[in-house]
Amino acid sequence: MSLAVVTQATAQVSGLVNVVVPAPAIRGAAAVVVPLPTTVVQPATPAAGVRATLSNDRPLPGWIKYDAAQRALVVESTPATTLPVTVILNIGGQRTSIVVSESLVPGR
Repeated sequence: MSLAVVTQATAQVSGLVNVVVPAPAIRGAAAVVVPLPTTVVQPATPAAGVRATLSNDRPLPGWIKYDAAQRALVVESTPATTLPVTVILNIGGQRTSIVVSESLVPGR
């Protein structure tokens, strides 16, 4: 799996994180846990709260969720798992787009 912070979120600028998961991992039996960089989730405090939605502001589908305890995205492999997907995390007024896609290239 590869993860890159393209743009760090600030009060004025939305952040962008790209995540590439190998197809065998995302199509396997176990859930894939995508730990998010501290720079992305650091503003998350109980007072700040975290709101995770799709890019169209709709709720996340059942196969992907934000796990606040792990500070990670958890992606389940189901027939409905459709990648790429963009998850928007709004943490304390800072908005970060997390684009999760799959790689068909072995080892990437």
